[in-house]
Amino acid sequence: MVNHVRSCLLNYPGGLGVSTVPYAEWIPPEYAPVPLPPDLATIHAVIFGHQPDEKALHYTARLLMPILHATELEALVLALDPRVTYLPFIPEPDGMQAPPNTVVLPPGGLRPSFLGFFPGSSFAPNYFAPTYFTPGRFTRPLVLPATPTQDSPAEIYQAVQQLGPALRAVLFGVDDPEPYQSLRNIWDDTVPMPLKLGAVLLGLAYRIDALRGGQHA
Repeated sequence: MVNHVRSCLLNYPGGLGVSTVPYAEWIPPEYAPVPLPPDLATIHAVIFGHQPDEKALHYTARLLMPILHATELEALVLALDPRVTYLPFIPEPDGMQAPPNTVVLPPGGLRPSFLGFFPGSSFAPNYFAPTYFTPGRFTRPLVLPATPTQDSPAEIYQAVQQLGPALRAVLFGVDDPEPYQSLRNIWDDTVPMPLKLGAVLLGLAYRIDALRGGQHA
């Protein structure tokens, strides 16, 4: 499904075209929202707001998707479907974006245990080549809002942290298979905020996709 991860995160009905609300991107017409269990609904509400309207959903997605594509987690975005319509990110006419910043990875890059080769999984091996875990591998600009907002990525991350151990159990499980194990490792380790928030976003997207009948139930 085109824009697979983004559509799962929004969990909003698809249409025949791109909505006219600001920052909207195409949601495939075949996408139908799924009811979220209470715990997942709570996490979704912390990120996107309680009963968000279409405008709020697309705006928040516009804030957060660049984080996923600016880090090594981009491979897990594209693993469900590499077809996306919103790249490259470009400045909006109203000046939403600040000058580009770049995520600085740890000196040694991410440990291979974070994003391993996923033995027995259906992930394409080329997503996780040995050279994948080198510093500076990803230099896609990370864009942040230039105008003040109550829902900046940093503030969303702080709100997510307040959920405590329950978030870890709901999104990543205890003995759940990949990719949840790698996302759990990222959440537990000392890594930059974009990676931790990215792990939460992907955990949520993959759980919603599983509710829709995806392979990572």
